[in-house]
Amino acid sequence: MPNHYVPDKLKMIKGSLREHRLNKDQPIIDGKAPNAPDYLDDYAKEEWAKIVDILERRGTIDRGDEWGLTQLCLQLGKVRRFAEKRKALLESGDAEDIQIDYYDSRINTGSEYIRKWLPAYGLTQESIHKTKSLLGDKKENPFNKLKNVK
Repeated sequence: MPNHYVPDKLKMIKGSLREHRLNKDQPIIDGKAPNAPDYLDDYAKEEWAKIVDILERRGTIDRGDEWGLTQLCLQLGKVRRFAEKRKALLESGDAEDIQIDYYDSRINTGSEYIRKWLPAYGLTQESIHKTKSLLGDKKENPFNKLKNVK
């Protein structure tokens, strides 16, 4: 698996930041979240709010993250929408195999895309556990909101 870019702020939280490897030209993270684009559907806007809340609490979000967050939230919304349509089709009893296969393929494609984007924002299972312990968030894990995405 290829190495993914990890922002310096996230490396600082994890404790893996090395001064001699700092990128001097890296933009400074101001901690201000970009606004959600108007064209996001309701599902994607819900996911946007969840992710931005997590990233703001960690201080690893910047206005330059808008494009990547938009792509991630669009995919999360699509996967959720296809999963609901698939469930409704199965419950109706009128489902044909080709229809179920279509929804399954769309869900799998979206899930692959999501798995590629999550490491860029430190939202993988490994980083969830590390940042939880480093931030001292013992009462409630903010990443529990993202576990029920599928």
